[in-house]
Amino acid sequence: MSTARRRVPPVVLALAVVAACLVFVGLSSPPAQAAWSAPALVRSISGNGRPGVFPWGVQVNPVSGEVVVGDYLNNQVRRYTPAGRVLGSFYRANATGQPYSIGIDPRQGDIYVPEIADGQPGNKVAQYSKDGAFLRQLTLNGIDYQAWISIDGAGNLVQADSHYANSLTNPPAVRVWRLSDGRNTRTFNVLPPGTTSSTIPRIYGVDTDASGNFWLTDTFNNRILKYSPTGSYLATYGAGLLGGDARGMAVDDARNRLYVSVPTTGVVEVFDLQGNHVDTLGAGAGTGPLNLGSPRQPAVAPDGTVYVAEYGNARVHRFTATGEDAGFFPRPAQPAVAGQLGEPRDVDVDDQTGDVWVADSWNQRFQRFAPTGAFIGTWGTRSASPTYGMNYPRGIGVDPVSRRVWVANQRGHHIKRYEYDGSFVDQLGSAESDSADPGSFRWPLDIEFQAGRAIVTDRNSSKVKILDAASGTEIGQITRAGNHGGAIDPATGNVFLADGTKVYVYNPTGTTLLTSFGTSGTGDGQFRHIWDMVVSNGVLYVTDDLASRVQAFTTSGTFLGKWGGYGQGAYQFKNPSGIATDDEGLLYVADAGNDRVMVFDPARARGGSAWPPPTTTLAYPGQGATVPARPVRFSGTVTDETGVASVQVAVQDTGTGLWFDAGNSTWSTTQTWALSPLVGDTARSMTWAWSFIGVEYSGSFHAEVRGVDVAGNASPATSVDFTVVPETTTDTVAPETVLTNPSPDDSVAIEPPLVVSGDAADDTGVESVEVRIRRSGTGQFLQPDGSFSTTAAWLPAALSDPSTGSTAWSWSWADPSPDGYEVATRATDVLGAGAVAVVGSFTLTGVLPPDTTPLVLSDSRPAAGSTVTADAATLGGTATDDRAVASVDVALKDKTTGRWLRPDGSWGAFSWLPAALAPPGAASTTWSRPWAAAPGSYGYQLRASDAAGNPTTQAFRSFTVAP
Repeated sequence: MSTARRRVPPVVLALAVVAACLVFVGLSSPPAQAAWSAPALVRSISGNGRPGVFPWGVQVNPVSGEVVVGDYLNNQVRRYTPAGRVLGSFYRANATGQPYSIGIDPRQGDIYVPEIADGQPGNKVAQYSKDGAFLRQLTLNGIDYQAWISIDGAGNLVQADSHYANSLTNPPAVRVWRLSDGRNTRTFNVLPPGTTSSTIPRIYGVDTDASGNFWLTDTFNNRILKYSPTGSYLATYGAGLLGGDARGMAVDDARNRLYVSVPTTGVVEVFDLQGNHVDTLGAGAGTGPLNLGSPRQPAVAPDGTVYVAEYGNARVHRFTATGEDAGFFPRPAQPAVAGQLGEPRDVDVDDQTGDVWVADSWNQRFQRFAPTGAFIGTWGTRSASPTYGMNYPRGIGVDPVSRRVWVANQRGHHIKRYEYDGSFVDQLGSAESDSADPGSFRWPLDIEFQAGRAIVTDRNSSKVKILDAASGTEIGQITRAGNHGGAIDPATGNVFLADGTKVYVYNPTGTTLLTSFGTSGTGDGQFRHIWDMVVSNGVLYVTDDLASRVQAFTTSGTFLGKWGGYGQGAYQFKNPSGIATDDEGLLYVADAGNDRVMVFDPARARGGSAWPPPTTTLAYPGQGATVPARPVRFSGTVTDETGVASVQVAVQDTGTGLWFDAGNSTWSTTQTWALSPLVGDTARSMTWAWSFIGVEYSGSFHAEVRGVDVAGNASPATSVDFTVVPETTTDTVAPETVLTNPSPDDSVAIEPPLVVSGDAADDTGVESVEVRIRRSGTGQFLQPDGSFSTTAAWLPAALSDPSTGSTAWSWSWADPSPDGYEVATRATDVLGAGAVAVVGSFTLTGVLPPDTTPLVLSDSRPAAGSTVTADAATLGGTATDDRAVASVDVALKDKTTGRWLRPDGSWGAFSWLPAALAPPGAASTTWSRPWAAAPGSYGYQLRASDAAGNPTTQAFRSFTVAP
C-alpha cells in the first residue's frame, strides 16, 4: 500500500524525516481543510473469480455412497456421486466457522464437520444427516484446535487437539468423544519417547483401524505415530519418507493400507499397517492433470477407490485401489480464473506505470493490472514452494526505489520479494518461525515504504517490524500490540498504526507515541475493525472491514466524513481491506467481499442521480449458442454518459430454475448478480468479460447482463440462452463461410477502408473466423502490419453474433492498393472443428467515384401501430448500404406529454439519440437503442447516414407499450 510518492521524492522525504526527528515537538499543524465530500468513483477493477470448491476435508459415506467434501472458503459441504457429479451443497446459516476435515458415522451415515473461526474458541463440531440436514452442534470443551477428526465404528468422535501453542506443559492430545451423549471418554497426550521442547508433535491427521489403534500424522516431525486403544505409544513410521507438512490420514483395513497426504511434495504416501512404504500416489506438486496441489484429507471408498482433497488445485483427485490415477472432479474444472479475484485483501500502485498490484488472498496468488483495468499477469499457487508458494497472501507493496514487489504471505509467516516482472528474489522470515523474534514474523500484513525502510505490521504480534528495504534486514521494531494496517504521512514522516478500534500516531522513527484516537462502535469516528490506512493529500483514510466503510480524518484525528455500506453498489463495500493511493491522489480500495478493487478520486465529489442508465451489449455467447463444457467467458461492451460502475451477470440453470451465486459457487432460487471485470481508457466506454465456472457436463442455461452507472442506474437486462455439451462431444460438421463483399470475381474501386465481409454457419456455433489475403501477382500474403510477405498470415474477423449457428463476419483493410487478390477464410466452431476455404477472388481498381446512393432502413421496430411489452420496447432495425453504414439516430416521443426523450434520460425538447450499430461500418448492420420503457403511447422517427454522408430518413411511427 503506497502513499503519494511522486509528490515527495525519496531524497526530500529522507531529509524531512531527519528534520522531523531533530526538531519535532508535537504534531505538525494540519493544512487548512476544505469542506470534505465523499470522493467520486473512477472505476472498478476485476470481479468475482473464486473457484467452485476449496476442498479441505473429504470422506466417502458408506451408507449413501456419496463423496462428501468440506469446501473450506466457500463455507459449504458438497455432495458428489462417486464419479464426481455434484448432487448438492449444505451448511448451517449460523455456523461458527469454516468447515475443515469431514467425519462420517458408518452406522447411519451422519456427517460431522469441525467449524473454526479466527478469534473464536475452536470447539464446535456440527452434525448433519447423510442428506445434509442439520441435527445438532457438539461443543467439545477444552479444545484448542479441532480441525482433524474421524469417526470410529463404535460411534466415537476421535479428535486431534494439536496446534501451534503446544509445549511440554501443554502437550498435544487425542480426545475421544462418545457421540450418543457427548461425553469425553478418553484423552491421552501425544509425547512419544525422546520428545524434547524442539520435537513436540503437531498432529494434523487422525484415524483408527479395526483393532482400535490410533494412527496420527505428526506434521512437525514428518512422521507417523501409532498408539494403542488405551493411548499407549506403540511405534513411529515413515521417518525420512514424508517430505514435509504431512497432513491428513486414512486407514484402509480391508487392504492393509495407510494413506498420508504430503502437501509440500504434492503426493500421497502409501504404507501398509506394519509401517512399510508401498507406493506413492500423484506426480508431485503442480497444476497438471496428474499432479496434486497441496493435498489435504484423503478418504477410502468401500471398493478401495482413494479420494484426495486437492486444496491448491480446487479439485478432488481419485485413484484406484491399485494406485492408478483415475482423474479428478469437478469436471469440467472450476478454477480461479486469471484476472478475476477471490477476496483481495490488499492493493498497491506503481507510480512509474500506474499498474495496480493486488494480493488475491483466497486464490493464493498476487496479480497485476494495467491502469485501464486490463489483466497483465498472475503469480502464485497454494503450496510450500519457496518461490511462488502462497499461504494467504494478504499484504502487498511496491518499493518506490527498486520497484520490487513485496508480498506478505500471512499464514506462511514470511514475506516474499519479486522483481517487477514477477521473477522471485528472496524470502524474508521462515515458514516455521511464527514468532515476533528479530527477522521473523507472526502474521505479516501491511507493508509501507519510507526513506529506504520497509515498515511491516505483524498481526497477532506485539511488534511492527522496520526493515532495510534494500537488504530486507530487520533494523528496528515498534512495540504495538495487535497491530493491523499502517500508513505513513509523506509530509511529516509520521507513522500511523492501528489495532482493531484505534489509530496510533508515532514520530517517524517510531520511538514516540504522539497521539491516538478512535473507539469501538459504529458512530462517526468509531471503528468495528480497522484493516488498513493511507494518507493522501493531508487526509487519513481508514478502512473498516466489518463496518464495510471508509472514514476520512485529518492527520491529527478530526473526523471529516465517510462513505460505504454493505452491498455491491458504486459506493458500497463488502469488507473493504487494503487501501492505497497513487501519485495523482486517487484512492484504491481492495473490496474483499466483492472481489474487486474500487478506485476513487477525492478531488471530485460523488456524483448524483444522472440518467439514463448504461447501454450494455452482450457479444458472447450468442443467442442459442452451443458451447463446450468448460468455463464460459461472457463478454461485451458498456457505455454511459457519466461513468460505468459495474457490469453484472446472472446465470440460471434452466433445467432446475436455480441461479448461480459466484460468491460461494452455489445454486439457489434467488437471482444473484456476479461482478465482471471492466477494461477501458475511460469509465464512459468499456469492454467487459467474465468467466462463468459453474458449467456442468451438459445442460441448458439462461444468462442476463446489466450495466450499472456511478449513480446507481441499472440498464435493462440483456439476456441470452445457450446450451452446454460435453467437451468430448464428437463434431463431424465443419463450419461454412460465404464471402458477400467484395463479390467473388468482382472488380472493386477502392474507398479505404475496404470491408471484406460475409456469413458463417455451423451446427454447434461459430467460434471464430479469420481472413487470409493473398496477392495474385506475387503470391505474397497480407500481414497484420499492412505489409506483404511469403508467410501466410490469418487476420481475425469480427463476428456479429459469436457462438451462434449463423453469424455475419467482417474484416477491415485500412490501406488497400490496386491489384488482384484471393480471399481465404478459416472458421472454427465452438467444439474446435475448423475448416479452411478459398471463398473468392477480386480485383481492386482505382479510387471509387463519389457515393451518391443513400442507405436503406428496414425491419424497424416496434412496428407501426403495434403494441409491445416494456421488455420488448427496445428500438431497432436494419440499415443497408452499397458501401458502408455510418450512423443511425432515433427520436422518441411520448405522445401523452408531447415530450421527446433526451440523451440524459429526461423528457423535453426534440432530440436525436444515437443508436448502436452491430457491426459498425459494414454495408449491412443492425441497430438498436434501448430505453427505460413505461406503459403509454409513443412514436419515433429515424435518420441515418452512410460513410459518404448521404442521408436517409424514416417517417414517424406510433406504437403502444402495454401495462
